[in-house]
Amino acid sequence: QAVADELPPILVTKKFSFLGIDRTGATNSEVLITDVLGQEWLADFEVEKQENGDWRVKGCVVKANPGQRA
Repeated sequence: QAVADELPPILVTKKFSFLGIDRTGATNSEVLITDVLGQEWLADFEVEKQENGDWRVKGCVVKANPGQRA
């Protein structure tokens, strides 16, 4: 519910693309999200591996995409 309250673009996604994984320090995954209104957002997910081998989101920062990537 916390994600739903703070990050509505993630929940009303029209499409998304994984842009890559950064493993320097923490493991982060960057995702380009397009919402149903066509607005693009960059989501930076920090993930961590659990003792049972599963991966869980530890945190997420979402901001409006300032421009297109080449």
